[in-house]
Amino acid sequence: MKNALIALALVAALPLARLNAAEWSPPEKANPGAILNEAQRDARAGRHAEALQKHVWYHENALAIEPAQYGVRLSFALGYWKDLADDYPPALAELKKQRDTAGQRVLAGKEARESFHDFQSLNEVLEQDAKTVELFETLDKEHPKTAREVYDIAKDALLPAKKYELAARYAEPAKEIKSILRDYQWNLDYAASEDKEFAESHLEYAHDSLTHNAASLIALMAVTDQPEVAKKLAAQAKQAWDNEAFHQTIDGAVEGKFPKAWP
Repeated sequence: MKNALIALALVAALPLARLNAAEWSPPEKANPGAILNEAQRDARAGRHAEALQKHVWYHENALAIEPAQYGVRLSFALGYWKDLADDYPPALAELKKQRDTAGQRVLAGKEARESFHDFQSLNEVLEQDAKTVELFETLDKEHPKTAREVYDIAKDALLPAKKYELAARYAEPAKEIKSILRDYQWNLDYAASEDKEFAESHLEYAHDSLTHNAASLIALMAVTDQPEVAKKLAAQAKQAWDNEAFHQTIDGAVEGKFPKAWP
């Protein structure tokens, strides 16, 4: 009963929060990055309603103005929003509402891939990856074409949940290993072009992403009775980086051992 009363109080507070936040409106030529920064400053200053309104505006409008915000929108921006939600319950309610809306859009076939990416990223920040798995299972049964379209986004939730057979139905190992190795080479080249101050951290990222992605794919093949495919992928991966620890991880993957969670 106590929990129910608390929930009702939060729901009642949300319209008030929206009313207060409605006092803010974006400038005529809004800069998404600047609005996101303002939201952080508002949160730190205790202007929670204003911060929430700016987060919602950024999430719903940033890409239309500046497509390059795609990565920030689904990573740092959601992290800042979750920080706000930890102190301000209406922000948590709005995060969940955005997540649920994205899921409904996926099922309705409205920009399914982009909507699924929103859904997955929101679940990640909410620590509710099980909902990503549930939606993918629904797609597998009712909309397999869409499931194939979004599998690469869903797999990082499917594998920790041990949905191996489901994942294997959509995996394309030959295509995926090429993509993994291409991304690794791109990251190496990018690290070499950076200032020395940042090159080391990006090089570490290149190695870590290669290890996680290659070993996960190889282990998936191993645990779904595709040992020869796993061995072939392992040989390709080892050629990319001559490192003993990496090779040991790849050998473990051939035996069906998944890498540690990353990042």
